[in-house]
Amino acid sequence: MSEELWRQFIQKARESYYKIGAIPCPAFDGELVYFNKYGWNHIIRKKGKVRHREEQIRRILLIPYLAEIIKTSIHWKDHRTGKENSEFWSFSKKFNDKTITVVVRRDMTRKYFFSVMDARNTKGPY
Repeated sequence: MSEELWRQFIQKARESYYKIGAIPCPAFDGELVYFNKYGWNHIIRKKGKVRHREEQIRRILLIPYLAEIIKTSIHWKDHRTGKENSEFWSFSKKFNDKTITVVVRRDMTRKYFFSVMDARNTKGPY
């Protein structure tokens, strides 16, 4: 993929991601989950380092599933407490033969999308 096509692909994915805005999640009694720069940055980077293009593409191709998973999840799969009073919840949903997991993070007061992965990524985001 040429650099120009890559930039166009990333720009279109970024616009699609930010259009989601905020979604109420039944598992949090309708509390909003925000789609902000932290989630987008985690799709592109991990621990400050840019992910390989193949990994970025895999995660970007999962963006269309994010809203559906958040707005239909009534229970979380996993809950963890992180550093600096942060919390993480994971939600999984099966689409055809692919299981997609979304991670929501809370820092201070607001919950926001943090990560997305499919079954091929077994390490997890935290």
